Amino acid sequence: MVITLVYPLAVWLGEGRVEPRLLGGLLLLAVLTRLPTLTVSHAARWWLGGTMLLLILVIWANVSLPLKLYPVVVNGALLAIFAHSLIVPPTVVERLARLREPDLPAQARAYTRRVTQVWCGFFMVNGVIALFTALYASSALWWFYNGFLAYLLLDFYLPANILCAGRLNVATMAETLDLLSLLSRARSSCHRIAWRRGKPVSGAEFVTRARAWRSLLKHTPGRAFALYHDDAVEFAAALFGSWHASKTILPARR
Repeated sequence: MVITLVYPLAVWLGEGRVEPRLLGGLLLLAVLTRLPTLTVSHAARWWLGGTMLLLILVIWANVSLPLKLYPVVVNGALLAIFAHSLIVPPTVVERLARLREPDLPAQARAYTRRVTQVWCGFFMVNGVIALFTALYASSALWWFYNGFLAYLLLDFYLPANILCAGRLNVATMAETLDLLSLLSRARSSCHRIAWRRGKPVSGAEFVTRARAWRSLLKHTPGRAFALYHDDAVEFAAALFGSWHASKTILPARR
C-alpha cells in the first residue's frame, strides 16, 4: 500500500533526474509486494501481465511513459474484476456484504449489484483520466491527479457508498425481517447470550428489552438518534430496538 501511494510522487520527482529504467525498480517492487496476497484469477493475471509489460517497455526503451501508465493498468484490472462479477455473480460488493450478513434479502442483493455497476463507472472514468494525464498532461499534473486527487475522490466516494448501504440496510430490515422474532427463534429463550455484572442474561431477557426500546422509539418523533449506554447489553438491545423501529442511529460521544 505504501509503495502504491509513494509511486506517483517518486516518478514525478525522479523524471529528468533518474533514468526511467532505474525508476522501473519501483514498479517491480510494487509487483513483488502484491504477489504474496495475489489470488489466482483472471483479473490478477491481467494486472500482473499488464504491469510486467510496462516493466519490460520501460527497461527496453528507457522512457517514462510506461511508468505513468501504471495507474491505467490498476484501474483496468479493478474494472475487469467488478465487471466480471456482474456477468458471473455474486458481485464483488455482494461478496463483501455477505461477510457481515450471510443471508442477504433480494432487495439488498439488487442494491449491491447497482453499487458494483457504479464502481465500474468510477474505475472506467478514473482510468480514462489517468490515461489522458499520462499522454497529454505535464508530469506535475499527472502526479497531482494520480497521486493525490484520485485518492481524495476515493476517500469521498467510498464513505458515500457505505452511508447509502447503511440506510438501505435499515429499510430492508424493517420491511423484510422481524429482528426480534429472529432473535427468539435463533436460540432457546433460556440460552445465555451475555453477562451483566457477573450474572447471565438470557435470550428472553434480551428480546424483552429490545421490544421495550422498539416500543419507546416507535412512538418517539424523529428519525435520527444518538445512542449511548454504559451497559453493553442494554446498548445492544436499544440498537436492535432502534433498527426495528426504523430509526437511524448516530454514534454518540461522552
